[in-house]
Amino acid sequence: MTLLEGLLPTALLAGLTLAAAAGVDLYLTLGLLALAPVLGFGEWLPETFRAAVAAPLPLVLAVGFYVLEFAAERSRPVRVYWHLPQTVVRPIAAGLLTALLLDGVAVPGGALVWSVLAAGIALLAHDLKTGAGMLGWLYGVEAPSGLLLSLAEDVVAIGLVTLALDAPALSLGVTLAALVLAWVLTPSLLTASRLGRSLAWSRSWGSLVPFQWTDEGALAPAVREILAAVDRPFGKSLRVAGCARLESGRRRSLRAAWLVSGADTPLLLVRRGRRSPVLEALPLTPAARLESEALFVRLRLRSRPFLALVFPRAGPSRDALEVEVERWGVAAGNPSLDRV
Repeated sequence: MTLLEGLLPTALLAGLTLAAAAGVDLYLTLGLLALAPVLGFGEWLPETFRAAVAAPLPLVLAVGFYVLEFAAERSRPVRVYWHLPQTVVRPIAAGLLTALLLDGVAVPGGALVWSVLAAGIALLAHDLKTGAGMLGWLYGVEAPSGLLLSLAEDVVAIGLVTLALDAPALSLGVTLAALVLAWVLTPSLLTASRLGRSLAWSRSWGSLVPFQWTDEGALAPAVREILAAVDRPFGKSLRVAGCARLESGRRRSLRAAWLVSGADTPLLLVRRGRRSPVLEALPLTPAARLESEALFVRLRLRSRPFLALVFPRAGPSRDALEVEVERWGVAAGNPSLDRV
């Protein structure tokens, strides 16, 4: 890490790590920075920075919002809604912290460039954190408890702040390596974070618009071409409804998809980024389980270790999904459907 120390100022190395800490837990990070001189850390911090973060009003607000966040995270639905504005607040706060830390410091490219980069790091850290919680909810994981997850986030934030103030170069190396590994090895975390925001929107403002199946004629030409080869009752048009496909055993376990209704067999159109979607045949499962959550409805298909479809609450109703599954029963020997 000596190379980093020689190339970049200490304030910049620490600022980028503090941006990641802010993405994980902004209000704890602000509180720790205010208390750093008392605890014997960060003696090198500029006096203007210390005065700004330790001012009475910012410190009181940080403590108050930390308590609010701790309470909000005791409920999964409230946690998702709480973190909607945080997607904007935390990158802005991280950028401002970095700009304040670099005030009067000569850095390559200028302080503005590095402040924007810090905002991006905070956004990535925040999305990875919220994506982990959302993915656990989608899978129906009951443990670890929300309290344990909050404590784990606090430990991570404390570790990052301590490293940033005591060993800035080492802290930046550890932070960047951790973020890149999490991004590469578990890309579904970012997908889950985006899905959580979409589900929250669908449950609130999106629910004001009545749900309607999308006719295949209204889809993009490339998608219509894929569906044209699907067997269906004579003269019947296919319809689709947006959902997410969730399964175990894959690095990209979460993908956006459409459930295809009206075909002779259960089908799913799965999106693959910018490439054309892929048509998948859903298993003719002998049993399915329909589960209602606060922000979504989960349809578990039990023919694999774990395969589920997640629908927004503003999507197909439970009755519509029950009818769809019962149609599949014609080919599967009348499967049972559990309703939760």
